[in-house]
Amino acid sequence: MLLYYLKSGFNVIVLGLSIFALVTVVTFSQTTNALKFETAPKALLNLQDIFLPPLINLQVFVLVFDAIIGLYYVYQCPCFDKIKQRFVYYQYEAKPVEKQECSNLFIQTLFIVLTKGLALGILMALLIMSDQEMSRVYSEYQYSVETQSDKETLAALDEQSRHAVTGTVLNGLLCGLMVLSIVINCVSLGQSQTKSKPTKTKAHQKHVYGMLAEDKD
Repeated sequence: MLLYYLKSGFNVIVLGLSIFALVTVVTFSQTTNALKFETAPKALLNLQDIFLPPLINLQVFVLVFDAIIGLYYVYQCPCFDKIKQRFVYYQYEAKPVEKQECSNLFIQTLFIVLTKGLALGILMALLIMSDQEMSRVYSEYQYSVETQSDKETLAALDEQSRHAVTGTVLNGLLCGLMVLSIVINCVSLGQSQTKSKPTKTKAHQKHVYGMLAEDKD
């Protein structure tokens, strides 16, 4: 039972961090997309047309992935066992959480790395390249802008550069927590998340006993 609560608490932290990362990336992407230089309309072309478009979709994917994992642990909560037993579908398995096998762990780890891990890697790469592109534009135009509008755009660009760094750090933390979750799964391999044993209803027991009696006859 302790292992279940440990993993549940861990996934709550991951989900909260994932929500924070999504808010940061959405704010950064939308604000940066709205920026423009009057005297140099193409200055932000690479940033706005290449680096920014995939960010929100990738971050939403990471959040949905973490939310599904969180819902799985909510579904496995022991407080729902009595509710599950009232439905025919769940009568024969009050607690479906079993010990994890090595082959299942390998497939699960491979799936996580190729989905969430790949998305986080692309996200961090895009955010780093966005920060580098904004730094390049800022250093190139900081002494040549003349209009007040362009000066405000340049100041906003510098501010959004810090938000890009924040997004990179948050996704780096998510990547680190993903690796930590894999380590926890490896360490807890072969251990049941709960001590609860599968229970069967009296009706099901009578049905089984009846079938055994018929076989003997």
